[in-house]
Amino acid sequence: MNPRVSTAHVARRSRIAANPQRAAAQFRKVLEKVPTHYGATHQLAAALDAAHRPTEARPLWEKVVRMAEGYKDQQTLDAARARLAQQP
Repeated sequence: MNPRVSTAHVARRSRIAANPQRAAAQFRKVLEKVPTHYGATHQLAAALDAAHRPTEARPLWEKVVRMAEGYKDQQTLDAARARLAQQP
């Protein structure tokens, strides 16, 4: 396991995989309160993909790219760009 990956991150991924619709709803609630929340934006995009809603996820991945560039988060930037290279 990548040492940079926290146990909280692994837990979030497990929840997304188990119930992506529910996870998406939870991340939307966070974004209602804090529209610029980096983690919630990224996780909502991932949850929508897991829920087989790639068209809805795409604008969020585009936002993740902009945010990752701003935070200089190369790992997330690479992942988001790879996702955007796929067809929706």
